[in-house]
Amino acid sequence: MEVSLQLDFDRGAVESAPIEAVAQRAGRVNRRGLHPDGPVGFRVHRTEGHLPYEAGAVDAAWSALTTLTDQGATDLSEQDIDQLLDHAYATEWAKGGRKKPAATVTSSPRTSSPSPTPSTTAASSRGN
Repeated sequence: MEVSLQLDFDRGAVESAPIEAVAQRAGRVNRRGLHPDGPVGFRVHRTEGHLPYEAGAVDAAWSALTTLTDQGATDLSEQDIDQLLDHAYATEWAKGGRKKPAATVTSSPRTSSPSPTPSTTAASSRGN
């Protein structure tokens, strides 16, 4: 979902995409942080293909997500989104003249961090 709708899902599962799109989709999960279970699941599944996106953008996002997880992150905050963007835009893909977006993509301010498995990165959203 990348449109201006006030959607609030209890859980989220998306395919790999550029980091801006992943952040946007994570922001649609537990938006207000009012879910009775607290943090809720958000998973990013690694796909074989990349379309409709550039392969480099999808690979840069996956690299950023797994790096954050490898660093031991357990929550994903808006500050982490900035770190993910910085990582993605420091890759070879971005060195081809791509510029990091000026404004941070809005996402759930409190989301558990991605924990990768061979094909999946998971997160949990707490909202604000």
